Amino acid sequence: MAHQLAVQNHRAFDGLFVAKEGKRVVGSIWVQPWAGTDMLIWPPASVGCRRQRTINELILKAEQWGTSRNPHRLLTYVNARQFSLLPSLYRRGFRSVSNLVTMEFSTNLATALESPSSFRFEPLSVWNFNRVVHLRDRVVGNHSSQGPAASEKRCIETLHHFTSCMDIALMQGFIAIRDGRDLGCLVMSQSSTRSKLYVSFLAIDPEVKSQGVGRAMLSHAIELAQKSGVRQIVTFCNTGDAMAVRTHLHMGFKYIDRSQVCVKFYR
Repeated sequence: MAHQLAVQNHRAFDGLFVAKEGKRVVGSIWVQPWAGTDMLIWPPASVGCRRQRTINELILKAEQWGTSRNPHRLLTYVNARQFSLLPSLYRRGFRSVSNLVTMEFSTNLATALESPSSFRFEPLSVWNFNRVVHLRDRVVGNHSSQGPAASEKRCIETLHHFTSCMDIALMQGFIAIRDGRDLGCLVMSQSSTRSKLYVSFLAIDPEVKSQGVGRAMLSHAIELAQKSGVRQIVTFCNTGDAMAVRTHLHMGFKYIDRSQVCVKFYR
């Protein structure tokens, strides 16, 4: 029997597509808003003899649903075990824009790392989230040339992303401050088992690159993880940023995987 795609309409799973052969689930894919103006496609999973056909249909359906939200771009992260998906993505107009390495830190094997005393770390909240957006804009070169109204809109969109697409109870984050100035921010999300913390967002003011801000934030994240009993911290580094990779390795992070970021632009 030819399989057909069905959408899970439950509010908690908006954007989830399931491929079925009769009553048997043979694949799935999930699309969700990402950073306000983008859509993130979680790579499809599929089983059975028609796996490639299922994957192609899942990607097509996810793309159609994602573009209906008028995004700037669609993104997906493909790890080493999923590289067979790349031809299907390329045929749909996606292209690889960066290579990442996934790195892991085991808190139970490490001694406590002390954050430099020159930094102050302010916990992330809805009241200071506009400062996170400002740091992000400085990192990507998206300054306030579009005016304060556009900046406020991006702040609202990004805040909506973090509050609607992530469980705030499982999310942690902070802003690194020195001499009254915001120098960087780090956002972590906790796994459902609460045994891992994923660094989902890390930004450093370009003017203070190579001044130990990233190391200080990672040290503080490790300290928080150790105090809360989290066993592992997972981060993602661009292979082109040799300094960031070296910093992670010197702090005790280990390679566990590699991946590619694939993007399809619409604006």
